Amino acid sequence: MVGAMAIKGSLKTILGNLFSGCLNGLFFAILKIAKQCVNF
Repeated sequence: MVGAMAIKGSLKTILGNLFSGCLNGLFFAILKIAKQCVNF
């Protein structure tokens, strides 16, 4: 049981990191596009 809980916890952490990483990437992509639009 303890092992399963540990695996679940680490999976949650990995998924959380991936999700926040994707959000950060999306945010920077939008910022880049916005900057390009402002430059034109």
